[in-house]
Amino acid sequence: MASDKTEMSDYRKSLQTLERQMRSQYCKAVMALSGGALGLSFSFLKEIVGKKGIVSGGYLLAAWVCWGASVTCTLFSFYTSALALRHAVEQVDNDKIYTEVAGGWLDCLTEVLDLVSGLLFLAGVIALVLFVYRNLP
Repeated sequence: MASDKTEMSDYRKSLQTLERQMRSQYCKAVMALSGGALGLSFSFLKEIVGKKGIVSGGYLLAAWVCWGASVTCTLFSFYTSALALRHAVEQVDNDKIYTEVAGGWLDCLTEVLDLVSGLLFLAGVIALVLFVYRNLP
């Protein structure tokens, strides 16, 4: 019985540590995604298109929209993840961790947001590749 309490206490502490880590990684992830993708696309725009004019600019716009949406999903994913971890701590405190899914529906939402974010980022890369292909000399 005492060992169960110790295990739950350790588990609770690890959940709190994870929550803090998620918050610290939040800014790094958003900056890496938005800065990297947009910086790369601006570089392509300047170097490949140059003065000759843009062909199929819709691909570039689609890439920017996808990356913006990806960053937005990532932002909400970090937020829902922190909420899910907090909810899991409450579940441990209320002895519901064994009868409910840890983190509840927030954990499921976080997984969906992560998947959508990755797919949108990939779609943005594909759109940028198509834009570059259409604008190569």
